Amino acid sequence: MKPKNPFSIVNRPVEFMSARKAAEDIIMGASFDNGVLCTSEKQTILVEGVCSRFLEAMRRDARAYEM
Repeated sequence: MKPKNPFSIVNRPVEFMSARKAAEDIIMGASFDNGVLCTSEKQTILVEGVCSRFLEAMRRDARAYEM
């Protein structure tokens, strides 16, 4: 079986500070070893209640980009 890239899930209502922490953790995980390994997150699944705060936190971080 070939390794697959895992995804991350942000699935509960979050305050901005925890949304920022979640964004930082996902960015750090996805950029570990330049994202070469199949152990880094390549996708993020958000539930409706966290989407706007999480995206705001990601957009504030210069290391993240939106596709």
